[in-house]
Amino acid sequence: CDADTVEYLLTSGSDVDIMSFDDDGQNGLMIAVSEHYYPWSACWDASQTIIRLLLQRPLDLPLEAACDISGVQGFTAFLIACRYGNLPSVRQLLDAGCDRSAKTARGQSALMLAAGSSVNQLHPNTELLRFLLDASEVRDEEITAVDVDGMTAFLYACQGGTVCSMQFLSENGFDEAVKCRDGRTSLMLAAADDASGSSLRIEWLL
Repeated sequence: CDADTVEYLLTSGSDVDIMSFDDDGQNGLMIAVSEHYYPWSACWDASQTIIRLLLQRPLDLPLEAACDISGVQGFTAFLIACRYGNLPSVRQLLDAGCDRSAKTARGQSALMLAAGSSVNQLHPNTELLRFLLDASEVRDEEITAVDVDGMTAFLYACQGGTVCSMQFLSENGFDEAVKCRDGRTSLMLAAADDASGSSLRIEWLL
């Protein structure tokens, strides 16, 4: 998260090789948007600066195409930002022209990834979820969309998100009674997760 070093390298003539990936299959932009959403963190501010610097640099590809490059399992920078609950980065990428309808290789949408994110329990993702729904041109389709396992955004929230996300989606028309293709219910998904917050999700469902 060293924005000063990144800026120094870029102003010194270093190229931005958007097609260069690390061992985890991520390019520089993907790494920058992977910062957890802790607005009070100095690293958070630095990550936002790095994203802006990278998006402003001349690239070998049109900016829209560069933003939509996918890495492992079809994740683009936009989808990664949604998975980390990173609304400011999501806004930057959308302003740069990224594909808001992108999905992973498993059919996970931006809304599904945001709903299943619990990296920041103190700042639930409801603002990001609201932003994605309001920005969607196919809101009704978002509500019923499923991935390859039949998981909806609501089921993702039950599996690993927050109670706030579950409640927001329920209030916006998402079906609480929906099941995965293998028959698992929202309660089963919440009970199968032993991470922090699972007991709160179970209590809400009951």
